[in-house]
Amino acid sequence: MSLFLFFTGFSFWIPEETHRTARIACITLGIYLFGIVYSPGEGPVPFTYSAEAYPLYVRSYGMSLGECNEQVELANETSD
Repeated sequence: MSLFLFFTGFSFWIPEETHRTARIACITLGIYLFGIVYSPGEGPVPFTYSAEAYPLYVRSYGMSLGECNEQVELANETSD
């Protein structure tokens, strides 16, 4: 997984003025390949683990807090 993220990150060093299409293609390919590797492996683990970590009487509050935290972090990442 980290190799695909390195590939994506280093693709931003491709000069945009001369190789715009190649740059966009490499960035898209790196993100796509990372998603393919991440989804069946580690993708669903945090949700499964956090659902089972809380006792039954606070599980709904714990999961809602975890989901809220994830959405806030996602909003912060996309706003930069």
